[in-house]
Amino acid sequence: MRAFCWTLILLSLAACETQDVRSNVKVDLALTDVVIVDPVNGTEIPNQTVLIRGNQIVAIGSDMTFEAEFEPEVSHLFVAPAPIDSHVHIYDERDLAMYAAYGIRTVRNMDGWDWHLKLREEVAGDPLRAQLLTTGSQFQYGLWESEESLFSAFEDELNHPYDWVKVYDVLSVEDLHRIADMTDQMGRQVTGHLPDNMDAPMALNTGAYHEVAHSEEVFNQLQFVSEDWRQQVKVVADIMVEKDIALATTLVNNKMIINQIRDFEGAITNETVALAPPLLQSFYTSEFNQYRVDAPSDVIERVATNFDGLLEMTAILHEHGVELRAGTDAPNPITPPGDGLLQEIELLHEAGLTPAQAYAAALPRDLGAESVVVGASANLVILAENPLDTASALYSMKGAVRDGVFANGEKLVSEREALKEAYARDLQILSVFSPISADPVLAAIEAADDPQPISREAMESLAWMYMKFGNEVESRRVAVTAIRLYPDDAKALWLLERFSN
Repeated sequence: MRAFCWTLILLSLAACETQDVRSNVKVDLALTDVVIVDPVNGTEIPNQTVLIRGNQIVAIGSDMTFEAEFEPEVSHLFVAPAPIDSHVHIYDERDLAMYAAYGIRTVRNMDGWDWHLKLREEVAGDPLRAQLLTTGSQFQYGLWESEESLFSAFEDELNHPYDWVKVYDVLSVEDLHRIADMTDQMGRQVTGHLPDNMDAPMALNTGAYHEVAHSEEVFNQLQFVSEDWRQQVKVVADIMVEKDIALATTLVNNKMIINQIRDFEGAITNETVALAPPLLQSFYTSEFNQYRVDAPSDVIERVATNFDGLLEMTAILHEHGVELRAGTDAPNPITPPGDGLLQEIELLHEAGLTPAQAYAAALPRDLGAESVVVGASANLVILAENPLDTASALYSMKGAVRDGVFANGEKLVSEREALKEAYARDLQILSVFSPISADPVLAAIEAADDPQPISREAMESLAWMYMKFGNEVESRRVAVTAIRLYPDDAKALWLLERFSN
């Protein structure tokens, strides 16, 4: 199969090259004398030129004649598709700029509402911000009074233009069958947690899932169901392969939890924490962070052993043909947006995948990933190290092409630093954040000398956080203050209008 794919690539390139020699093509951007890498097929093609017009790759080949508006020095570097983080939570819209500053072109938000739909439209085609996919709300019992009210809300969700539907962990077999029927009729895809109240094969066999969120969801259930979980995971793998169910891994978030349990002060002072949005940085250090604990040594040892088992289980699923998708669960404590995906790829390699396989897990096709081929969108990363040989290749990033716009490594770093500075300023106000009441933050704003002591984005993030906690009253108060600070804040105005309706 690999040889066949290689032949198709060479034929495509040869045809493209011949056409370009005749036409002397004019383009916006040319990447010359690079090595094109395809982690999915494990192939590389040296000495290539990639020609880009607008946001599309229009030609690939060697010895082509062309005129380019911009031709950066990238000789002998590796060009790979921009990766995707398949499992994140967006509380602050600036996270999308942080992901883009790591060359990540698309992220999928896993707990969305209308605000995320508006944000998705706003960032579409913006090279400075990652593209946004989003699920809707999380569906489970406890949030609705009855089964019928649950499915009435679920039907309403299906009529919203979310990219995926997310189910949570308290549902029955009958519920999952009904969800499968409804989503099949609507042509929608489901991701989410496995239910706590049934074994994994039973849940997966309902046909409700197109993807399972979190490796630990599978691992924890296998441990509870059977001491011989290694045999059981093969049963799960067979079902997932048969029904074409993928797994979003989120290994890095488990590692971050362990780091906090082992040494909270050391974990919270790690430099990558500053990459997270300021509201979450405040949450990390608060009493509401459930991982801020002084755990006894036996608990720490057990957690670490479980993580080793989690890596082993993930490798077994991969060996049996289950599609793995690199997701991070960022910015849940204390997983950093952007950098977290780079760590996730390294952990997949640590679990037993080859570097190419680990990188390929960040290229899920149905979330928009493309190879470096003619006609594809120009969303690329430019690396000093070969991602087929090393799982840390993304740390060697020398540049990125984002919707056809080139940014060198220095620009990407400066974008991250600018965000960190803005976050540090906002944190001066948000350090007193409480999920119970907005009073501390609003009082800090009133006491500040600066007429705008906190950014518009941070205020919107705060309003969204209270919405997530189900506190509409506090969300409204924050929106009112946001408009006082920023009279043209369209999202805050929209939020108040939404409340009034």
